[in-house]
Amino acid sequence: MTRLRALLPLLLLLGCVPTVPVSVASAPLSAADKTVAQAYIRESLRDPDGARFRREEGFRTSQGDTIICGEYNATNGFGGYVGYSTYYIRLRDGLVDAAQFGNSFGAIGCRDARAGTIEVPA
Repeated sequence: MTRLRALLPLLLLLGCVPTVPVSVASAPLSAADKTVAQAYIRESLRDPDGARFRREEGFRTSQGDTIICGEYNATNGFGGYVGYSTYYIRLRDGLVDAAQFGNSFGAIGCRDARAGTIEVPA
């Protein structure tokens, strides 16, 4: 336990990455980008075929990245749906560069995209 306490500050510093703000504007969402985002989320689910998606919207950053925000619903171990959660996926050159889903960070990323500015790694 003492070793863990000694390493904790170092581990917290390793997670710090300098970021820069970039502007974001609403943009049409292509079918290809939507497919990439949905496939990325499905890969992490227990029942990929049971995933449902809704309220998907697209954004474009000043750096040329695509941001996809939406909601997904997945089944639990008993086969029942657990309720919709927000997801945030940033694509760079058609590949997933950042993703947040299954936690509150997806909602924060989408809120910031809608507001017109997000923070990305420098």
